[in-house]
Amino acid sequence: MQKTNKRCKFVSIVIVLLCAICPYVCRANIAVGTGRIELGYTGAENEKSADSTTVAVYYSTLFDDPLTTNELYLKRTADGCFVGDIPMDLSQSVVGLRIERKKQCIAVGYVDIFQGDTVRICLNEDSTGTHAKSITPPTELNSLWLTSMIGTEDNMASKISLAVAECFMFDPCTARSIGVDIDESYFDDWKALSAKQDSIFTYLYSQAAHALNDVPDSIMDLVRKNLYLGFVSRHSIAYRRDAREWYGKTVDGYPDDYYAKFGSRLDLSENSFFRVLPVSYTPYYFTYQLITRFPELAITDDEGIQQWRDRVKPRLADIGMAADSLFIDYLLATCYIVKIRDNNLLDEKQIAKLSGDYNDGLRTIILRENDNLRRSLSRSYADYDMTEPEIFDIENYIKTNFGNKPVVVDFWNTWCGPCKAAHKTIGRLLSDNPSAFEDVVFLYISDDTSDMDEWKKLSRSIGGRHIRLGQSAMKGLMDKYGFSSIPTYLFFDREGSMVRSVTAFPGDEAFMKLVETITTESR
Repeated sequence: MQKTNKRCKFVSIVIVLLCAICPYVCRANIAVGTGRIELGYTGAENEKSADSTTVAVYYSTLFDDPLTTNELYLKRTADGCFVGDIPMDLSQSVVGLRIERKKQCIAVGYVDIFQGDTVRICLNEDSTGTHAKSITPPTELNSLWLTSMIGTEDNMASKISLAVAECFMFDPCTARSIGVDIDESYFDDWKALSAKQDSIFTYLYSQAAHALNDVPDSIMDLVRKNLYLGFVSRHSIAYRRDAREWYGKTVDGYPDDYYAKFGSRLDLSENSFFRVLPVSYTPYYFTYQLITRFPELAITDDEGIQQWRDRVKPRLADIGMAADSLFIDYLLATCYIVKIRDNNLLDEKQIAKLSGDYNDGLRTIILRENDNLRRSLSRSYADYDMTEPEIFDIENYIKTNFGNKPVVVDFWNTWCGPCKAAHKTIGRLLSDNPSAFEDVVFLYISDDTSDMDEWKKLSRSIGGRHIRLGQSAMKGLMDKYGFSSIPTYLFFDREGSMVRSVTAFPGDEAFMKLVETITTESR
């Protein structure tokens, strides 16, 4: 969930702001599939407590935006266990678990998960919190559930979340008191800026290492790699954006030597780059920043894939980035994904290129994204900028425009990661269950904290009817319907009466049941 008056500064501390710290070596092959989690309690008293318990899984995919969380609630079985299949784009990654009782968090943590395998966790509760009595597979990371680091408030997941957030949200104005700020003059000398960036990262990592002094060294090493990848993505590559946002300053481009300094320190090998898969710093965030800064890395219309590879490899070497073949193919996939997310469908020639010598998993993901855009573009679409009126009457608008059709109102903003993650899930539900949504209208409402151009682009890719309100009108709706965070969904039946209001995406099954309540003729 996101506060509508915050620009995603902290995507709730939900445990998984760093959701891929796997402490052992395995092949992070790209492939589309699922992994399964089964979680249960031991003892009659604990089993009874499961009645009021929910278990959410947070996971990231290869092409998530930064600070995006995908949330899935495990289903509760008759015997009090919680089970669920987790979508995966990698043969192995890490997911975050958040266990709540009566909407109060009682445990958070990470678990290793492999495609095609099942993680089994047997929980026990005592005075120190919620712990695992047993867990399989017993990897080093999974075994941390057997310690107090998971069941208490002061746990590893929350500490890492804070460290990642601090690194991502670094601002020189708030860092002056500790002497690690960047003065405006540094941007005039790339060597001075580079040295200052080094000192800033050293400071931020030292703070994280101090907070995580009881975390195993193997995990800390991956935390360091993750933080550095994120810092490079957010600040080193995007230094001109920082200059503009922090000081209103326009900066000329720096030479390759500037990028080579940090590029040579990045580990872009398969087992490092793709194993570090946090919700805050996704691989996509890095490659997106890279092709934005170096547009020559994009593939041209008349270029074959191997020809592109041969051209790009030496260019990456110029900026100190020694990459294996999977990273190269992932960089190409980023070029295609960016094109699709700019609402440009791939043509037959581009799709044909992917049928040759190219990674099967990446091809599947690209074609899936292209198909999703094609379905979205086929939906009736309209957008309206209504930022002037200070009041917006949803119920009157629905009755006037949609007759006796059921309506789902989706409150979102372009800067809200969970909102965008939910759009992907809802899009999949629409595709998989066309008859269930045959008569349903989706009305999407944002406010003017969303950039106009970004709002139009994302709205077009979602489909449906979109309205952009002023903040006064949005606040009036939030007050009227009693919510303060987004995403929030209002469900209106065929008579135009609101049936239910839900904040945060409730999960596939619950969402489908809510849609059923407004599509049924008589309730």
